[in-house]
Amino acid sequence: MKRLTILSTLIISIFFSYSLIFAGDMTGDWIQKDSWGARAGKSEHKLGHGDHWTTMKKADFKLKITEQSPDSRSFHGKWCSPNKCEDLVGTIMSDGTIHMADEDGHFEGRIIGSNMEICYIEADEDFRVVNCRVMEKSN
Repeated sequence: MKRLTILSTLIISIFFSYSLIFAGDMTGDWIQKDSWGARAGKSEHKLGHGDHWTTMKKADFKLKITEQSPDSRSFHGKWCSPNKCEDLVGTIMSDGTIHMADEDGHFEGRIIGSNMEICYIEADEDFRVVNCRVMEKSN
């Protein structure tokens, strides 16, 4: 019986520690701190064309989270390049993994401390890109 009580306490503790990931307010502007990746083809965001390694200046891309669900696990917002904004939706898994989708691609990422590291992936006939960024909340 004592083992069952200890195991139950451990499981509940793990559940609540993972739940703390969602306690924070994600709404607001997230600014790019670092960026790296590769692309091929022509971007709709007017950022050049051809095969390139990608690095962007700080704050070139912004994530604006405008609404967050009551349980803090899902959200709506916008993903903005210097030339264009696209609507996006997202969710956060119990382990802190982030999944988002905008108008033509998707993101995978993770919450790391007060930052989020996300990678954008888009693949179609004329354009392919994988670009990762470290984002920090600006407000």
